[in-house]
Amino acid sequence: MNMTYDPKVDALYIKLTAKTVVRSQRVTPQVSLDFDADDALIGVEVLDARRTGINPLEVVMSLGLPDSPITMPSADEMREGRAERMRALKQQREKVSESS
Repeated sequence: MNMTYDPKVDALYIKLTAKTVVRSQRVTPQVSLDFDADDALIGVEVLDARRTGINPLEVVMSLGLPDSPITMPSADEMREGRAERMRALKQQREKVSESS
């Protein structure tokens, strides 16, 4: 497995094998899955990774083990996760401003 991140375009690519991509499937506005000729998952692309609050580690973990079914969070789950992170950040900022 190989992961690359391009900060200029905020894109993460997780390459699971060296096989050739035959088709891609967008599963959320930010996440696409790449498949080989045998319809095996070989890569994951995450667009706007940092800007949208997608955690690359969570993406990798959601893929599971090679023989396990692939489960990706729904768009609603991803939005809720981002909202939770934003609420936590706001609380941290408020605590810092109160102590100043």
